[in-house]
Amino acid sequence: MRIKDIKLLWGRSGNRCAICKIELSPDGSAETIGEIAHIVSRTKEGPRGNDALPFAKRNDYSNLMLLCPNHHSEIDKLADSWPSSKLHQIKNDHEKWVSEQLEHGVLSFKPIDNSQYLEKMYDSWVSFSKSQIWVVASITPLRVDDDSIDPLDDSIIEALNGINLPGDGFWEPDINKYDIMPDENGMTNIRTKNLEEGDGHKISIFRTGHFEFLFCLEGSINSITEFSKNKEPDRIGSYRIIRYTHLALVITKQLEALKNIWTKCLQFKNMTSLLSG
Repeated sequence: MRIKDIKLLWGRSGNRCAICKIELSPDGSAETIGEIAHIVSRTKEGPRGNDALPFAKRNDYSNLMLLCPNHHSEIDKLADSWPSSKLHQIKNDHEKWVSEQLEHGVLSFKPIDNSQYLEKMYDSWVSFSKSQIWVVASITPLRVDDDSIDPLDDSIIEALNGINLPGDGFWEPDINKYDIMPDENGMTNIRTKNLEEGDGHKISIFRTGHFEFLFCLEGSINSITEFSKNKEPDRIGSYRIIRYTHLALVITKQLEALKNIWTKCLQFKNMTSLLSG
């Protein structure tokens, strides 16, 4: 790409994503989240690559648009839903919008802020845990919208079925695919039949693109508590202790699941991750 085309693109785009209008170089940030996307791919095999546009023109300003990571990934992954004619129209409309906003001295945008959504999810975890000890790992798009993904898609169900539980002889090692079912949020695999013994999990992928993996550690804590009472009450007393090896195993499996689901199912590049106990 020529420097001239890059400067022209950023200037005419007003530092905003052409689709959702979010600011791509937020104040106080040393980095930009903006990405230059090709309307017609540089190669024949890429998104919209069969277009008649000559290969020599595919790095020109006319074939480029400025997007946030989420929408860049979306237009390339779902290329049939984003034909070149539609993207050219979006680019033209966006640059016209930027010009009008600048003319009136106003630039409004939808902030990148999913904090309220995460607070809501945190409250739901607290309610679900019922005062037991759980470890929660989650990943959430910075831009949270309903129906961002289809949780009933076969590839998503297959990915959920492929998640490995932290089994080491203490917990059940394999996920039961018959426990996967749709709910009001998306698709969930939940197993709580042995929750009184401290054995349970809940794995969910939401229509918003949010994914979470909850695993109960209460059984590990209870086993150590009983041992301390029976064998060495003076040294440990009434302390509730999490066995480190169990905790490390759970977190490792949760992070593996987050990575696999993100790679295979979620089209978003900009995500917020959260690990909570």
